[in-house]
Amino acid sequence: RWTADWQDGVVTTSWRQFTDSAGEVIKATGKSVTLVNKFEKPVQEQRWNLAAALVSTHFYEYDGLGRTAKETDALSNVTLYTYDAYARVVQTDLPGGAVVVRSYAPHSTQDLPVSISVNTIELGAQTFDGLGRMCSSVTGGRCQAYEYLPGQTQPSKVTKAGGQVVEYRYNPLLGEEPEKRFANGEEATYTYDLKNARLDSCSEAGLSLTRKYFSTGDIQSETQGVHSMVYNYSLQGLILGYTDVLGNTQSYHYDFERGGRIVSTKLGLTESIFSYDELGQTTTITTTDTTDSANPLAVSINLHYDEYGRETERVFDLNGVKQKLVQRYNAVDNLVQRELTALDIDGNVLEVLRDEAYEYDARARLTKYTCLGSQKPVDPYGNLIDEQIFRFDHLDNITRVRTSFGLESNTAAYYYENDDDPVQLSRVTNTHASAVPRELILDYDANGNLIVDECGRVLKYDDLSRLISVSSAAP
Repeated sequence: RWTADWQDGVVTTSWRQFTDSAGEVIKATGKSVTLVNKFEKPVQEQRWNLAAALVSTHFYEYDGLGRTAKETDALSNVTLYTYDAYARVVQTDLPGGAVVVRSYAPHSTQDLPVSISVNTIELGAQTFDGLGRMCSSVTGGRCQAYEYLPGQTQPSKVTKAGGQVVEYRYNPLLGEEPEKRFANGEEATYTYDLKNARLDSCSEAGLSLTRKYFSTGDIQSETQGVHSMVYNYSLQGLILGYTDVLGNTQSYHYDFERGGRIVSTKLGLTESIFSYDELGQTTTITTTDTTDSANPLAVSINLHYDEYGRETERVFDLNGVKQKLVQRYNAVDNLVQRELTALDIDGNVLEVLRDEAYEYDARARLTKYTCLGSQKPVDPYGNLIDEQIFRFDHLDNITRVRTSFGLESNTAAYYYENDDDPVQLSRVTNTHASAVPRELILDYDANGNLIVDECGRVLKYDDLSRLISVSSAAP
């Protein structure tokens, strides 16, 4: 890495390289060049390849107060930012035309947002008291209210949109972590270490968890009922071993002379060994399983990277059966092509199993997927996918997916029919005869939890919106 002055600030160039004892460069990455202005903020971020050619540039522009006003990525997608008098972002103009607007509590100069909307559609609202504590939060028309005890910044009572009430009790000496929680008549208790405030134990509905720690703060053991998990660490905080509730121990070994990189891990008769290149990038992972000593299994994975550290190739070898996965990226690091091929023992291509291509919109959302080869992916109805086209609205909702297979196709339409929650999926329709049922209807409770899924299964939750049961659909 080196820096130099330019007319408006400083230029910083960074890269990684490995040299031999004579100072000759053996391996190096591409260079990242950053032009920094007098506010000490980047104006340009450039990437150069090993052939000294400019590959991509990300531009930044600032207002007179040094705040980011405009960003232009390597594909010329532009994002604009507008601020209020207190340097809070009030409007973000995203690539593709979406406009995000935020407003803030009028009684404070702090970052206390009271509403957020996209293209004039309000997605959420909040209220705050004079101490900056949240009093209510509305998301998708569902209001959650908060109450506080005098002098406390954490809520003592939370009333959910469905009417459930959750109460908390705190020890002011322990900060913001609760000692007790009450919900639907059930009490949960928490105890903490008096020296470092780490969780020692918790119990709820007859279940308990206890923990012990090393003096370094790393967890030593965790016990739930009669089951325990035990951990062991090095003095540098690297995990050396872990014993699970069944008594199985996994060990880890490191190369402490090369930055503490993991070189192997072993669990029973299964062992993985890792190796690295001169830049510290993982190049091989070899896993062996000798459970069946007469027929041991061995999987070897070889990895290759481009000059920016992105994985470009992965070769799998399962007991002599080889496959190769090749990946390609665009200027903003989106995956644009992935090809999986079968190889012979000499590494020659026998067959293209799957050749996939990806296209994106200005917001980096996948808009088109195509696939060639003998092992195409399968849609939920058993059709081999040749191509998929995706469409989105300004709220990032998927609205249409057109899937082509052979000479036929299916169009899935996604509907968001809750006027109070414009991002809550309510139903999906399909056009192809293989899609049974043609229409999928989803249902939600007052807290926004999904209670009937796409298979007609019924889901139930407790007062904390934790999933407690799933029952099959009626025949």
